[in-house]
Amino acid sequence: MGLFRGRKLKAYGPGRRAGRGKGGGVVRGFLGGFTLVELMVTVALVAILAAVAIPAYVNSVRRSEQAQAVEALLRARMELEAYWADHNRYARTLSLLPSFESATQGKYVMSLQVWADGQRYRLDAVRPDVGDRLHLSDNETKPVLDTPKALGWSIFQWLFD
Repeated sequence: MGLFRGRKLKAYGPGRRAGRGKGGGVVRGFLGGFTLVELMVTVALVAILAAVAIPAYVNSVRRSEQAQAVEALLRARMELEAYWADHNRYARTLSLLPSFESATQGKYVMSLQVWADGQRYRLDAVRPDVGDRLHLSDNETKPVLDTPKALGWSIFQWLFD
């Protein structure tokens, strides 16, 4: 029968007569309901699945937003290098770069710091609501995540760290 079994009840109730089966016995029906324990087990299983799935989903959304910031940093670096090729110095502001009309890229705010001689730079991408910060400078090949734990708590980090 398994975990979800019902109770046997008579097929007749008040005002109804009992029928007779082939063997002459009283016909009985099957009540297809669930017991309270079965429902509590089901609710507990759904709660456990939600406790794992919701943080994982939120982290995946935040990681995709972080990937957009990484893409914006790499695009800015490429445009800064093109500006260097034309002017023999780096652009002083992001607005001088073709694809940066605004410093906001998705949920991240971009900033550019250029040294006084115009020969070095540092790009920053900051997400103010969670405190996530990435940077990329002229001597780095890929963006660096300054705040690795900023994107939030994860049950997987808690279990496996």
